[in-house]
Amino acid sequence: MTLATKRTSMLAPCPKCPFRVDVKPYITAARAKEITRSVNSGLSFHCHATVEHGDDGEHVPTSKELMCAGAVILARKEGTLYQNQMARIAERLGANFDDVKETAPVYENAAEMVAAHRARSKQEGVASVPASREAGSHISLPLSTEGR
Repeated sequence: MTLATKRTSMLAPCPKCPFRVDVKPYITAARAKEITRSVNSGLSFHCHATVEHGDDGEHVPTSKELMCAGAVILARKEGTLYQNQMARIAERLGANFDDVKETAPVYENAAEMVAAHRARSKQEGVASVPASREAGSHISLPLSTEGR
């Protein structure tokens, strides 16, 4: 498989994707806000199903990590997908994000996602969970911070 044909993202939201409307919110509102701000400001969010963690719970980078399809769909809806440096590089190498399909309903925008997670947190009295312990907690830094 060449760089031009290697998949860089999941093709559809996974069954536990926090971006899905039909999945009971399970992360804190603060974490949802952190994720959506990151996604909409050019950082990559990897699917929790493709991220590995060491015995200490810390992220262990691997070549198997794929961008979260829910994050790609939300960024596409928000018009911020190509603010993401990884997405721009992947497209130049032949990746096609049109292949990412909304096979499950994804929030329309970041505010809707945060509100859903906030409502669930208030309803259940959820305490904050450190980001490193929540599913899908890995956010990639951009390859370059020039101009930021």
